[in-house]
Amino acid sequence: MTDRTHPESDEIGGTRSRATGIDYVHLIQRGLECFTRGEIEAADASFKRATEKFPDGADGWANRSATLLMLDQTAFALECAERALALGAQSEPSGTNRALALMQLGRYRDAIAAHDEILARDRRRTDILVERGNASRALGEPENALTDYRKALAIDRDLLSALTNCGSVLLELGDAQGALLNYESALAVNAASADALTGKGAALAHLRRFDEAAACHRQALTLAPENAEAHNNLGGALLNLNRVDDALAAFDRAIQFKPGWPVPLANRGNALLLAKRYAEATETFGKVVALDESYDYALGDLMLSRIQNCDWSEYDYGKTRIDALVSRGIPAIKPLTTALLFDDPNLARRCAEIYTHRKIGTAESRRGINLPRTESERIRVAYVSADFREHAASYLLAGLFERHDRKNFEIFGIGCSPPENSSTRRRIVDACDTFVDASAWDDEKLRVFFRESRIDIVVDLTGHTRNGRTTLFALDTGAVHVNYLGYPGTMGHQAYDYIVSERYIVTHANRMVFTKPVLWL
Repeated sequence: MTDRTHPESDEIGGTRSRATGIDYVHLIQRGLECFTRGEIEAADASFKRATEKFPDGADGWANRSATLLMLDQTAFALECAERALALGAQSEPSGTNRALALMQLGRYRDAIAAHDEILARDRRRTDILVERGNASRALGEPENALTDYRKALAIDRDLLSALTNCGSVLLELGDAQGALLNYESALAVNAASADALTGKGAALAHLRRFDEAAACHRQALTLAPENAEAHNNLGGALLNLNRVDDALAAFDRAIQFKPGWPVPLANRGNALLLAKRYAEATETFGKVVALDESYDYALGDLMLSRIQNCDWSEYDYGKTRIDALVSRGIPAIKPLTTALLFDDPNLARRCAEIYTHRKIGTAESRRGINLPRTESERIRVAYVSADFREHAASYLLAGLFERHDRKNFEIFGIGCSPPENSSTRRRIVDACDTFVDASAWDDEKLRVFFRESRIDIVVDLTGHTRNGRTTLFALDTGAVHVNYLGYPGTMGHQAYDYIVSERYIVTHANRMVFTKPVLWL
């Protein structure tokens, strides 16, 4: 709102009219009083009358832009702000109202230009720096957003909005540890910030600290019980802890509080698939696709749930739609689902490329480790798996580990799923020279372990199946990266050096989709 409630003389907008000027001032004052009491519609009505009585008065248009923003009449609010500026209103708050309106209208480039005009007059406007960062983020430019948030924090290191937004962007960029530090700083400023608690929980989940993540989300929900994001994130943490029923309850609450949001619906569908409740999963994924057919993997998950329920009625149509979406680079189906549903090598490769680009991003440069070795030193092989449990892969792997040539090879088992007390798990553990329960380790901790342990070869036994650690292989571990057994298809990413396979899997017909050399069994 503007504080220019009185004209400086009887000249208003260049036209002399004392009676009109007095009426105008009274209408402005009345509008401001209504605004102060929270009577926004009454305030807007008063400002509207002021602009009708004196259309050349900048204050009326400036104040009306503020009330219209609050009444969600954004396009008209923008017109009012621009008219106020054209009539010579003070640059603030009309400039800010104009920038806010442009943001709400999704005109993010124009909003950034408006922010720049404000910052040219006052570079210490932290609120504008944060909003400029929000615009960059909306444009898919997280690095630019991070720059603006950090500029705001350089001026005010305790600015809550900048700290939480910084955390969100760092999480988006894959720096979960950096995000966690920002959220903890935000909570030091305001321990009752539900947004900061929800963000901290998301960062902890990315770091695979799922129990702590769930606790954070529960704490956030005590402050904001209807926070759909916190309910959804709580469900995700619980699902990673294999608490499927509790996860479903959390997703249902997220849907209750934000019915048109596809994220908890898709998560609910995945939980139902895990619970083998295929009819319910089909219904849920159908709702996701109805909201947004191109939502990540929704169409493929819908097809999978239907077929698991012995419903092949939409198979041909579904394949046609998936082909169309994938051809546009849209992640319509997961690589494993592609392998289960279709015999189409080119589609499998393209889906894997889209999936890994979305999940992994760009692999780090590989500089190797180049540590000195003695002739008698064994080659160290680390097998990474989420399936060291009662699982078909482990039934095969236990015997393999037991038969390894221990004279020349030292075997490390890296378990990435919660430990279980099964005979198969115990057999795997006993067959390894070193076994590590890394279910709560993040990728960076594993990378450090591999380097400090001087691992030569890291074998991915899970690949694109559930709880796979493909993001780990985008890091420079100092070792050779190999895909084997768990996902016997192309990984679609440069992070891997080889695939171990045989000619029933990698055939003459599909060899061209495997980008890495094959080590033949």
